Amino acid sequence: RKDPKNRYAQKTLAQEVTKIVHGDQQMNIAEQLTKVLVNEISVGDMGDLEIDAMRKELPSTKTTVGNSLVEVLVNCGLASSNSEARQLINDKAIYINNKMVENPIIQNSDFQNGRLLIRKGKVLKNTALVELS
Repeated sequence: RKDPKNRYAQKTLAQEVTKIVHGDQQMNIAEQLTKVLVNEISVGDMGDLEIDAMRKELPSTKTTVGNSLVEVLVNCGLASSNSEARQLINDKAIYINNKMVENPIIQNSDFQNGRLLIRKGKVLKNTALVELS
């Protein structure tokens, strides 16, 4: 009651249900994925198990440094066409690792341990994993 915004009861219930249904390891992986999506930890700090789980849960693609962000957005399904992707970039609706995109070219500095998260808008469900190929 002292700090309702932290939702301790909801978090505990979610953890316990996930443990019962999927086991301790999957619950820990789910927690790590959530922390990455809400920017508590970096996608570069995730281990192989978490990245494998992320590939199953989020759209993903591979790219190279210097590639067009437009192409990446279309390849991972966050935009249905090149023109929609360009419009999203112009509208400043694209985030890489939770930072608004300024440059329409994928930079080496965008990657964290060979990975980045790209998001369309503020909604977390519009997130994709991009890996360096």
